Amino acid sequence: MKRSSCILIVEDSEADCYLHQITIEDLDCTDHIEIARDGRAALEFLRAARSGHCQLPEIILLDINMPVMTGWEFLAQCESERLLEQRDVVVAILSTSCDRRDIERSRQHQAVHMYLQKPLTVDGLERALACIRP
Repeated sequence: MKRSSCILIVEDSEADCYLHQITIEDLDCTDHIEIARDGRAALEFLRAARSGHCQLPEIILLDINMPVMTGWEFLAQCESERLLEQRDVVVAILSTSCDRRDIERSRQHQAVHMYLQKPLTVDGLERALACIRP
């Protein structure tokens, strides 16, 4: 199984964030988990990582419905700044929404590799890990 050097969880719900962390730790697939509570905080983290101030995440687990800046707004801003265009970061939307419109909307973003339903499962995490470039 592949390992990630850093996974960024973008999630406003403390309970969901805790469950995601437990799944990641149970699979023992990373040495570092970073948490951003909204899209703006995730954007700041990604900018800092691209500037070399911190480690670039290999996987971003992205909630779409958050305060301050939604996951959709985060993706749009990343595209505007070309922060994810090299596709060296695996973006997995992780949402409670099973609305077909959200799933279709996710396919309009080149950076998004997959759309997963909450809660994060070992299978979903393994799928994201399999997308990491060697």
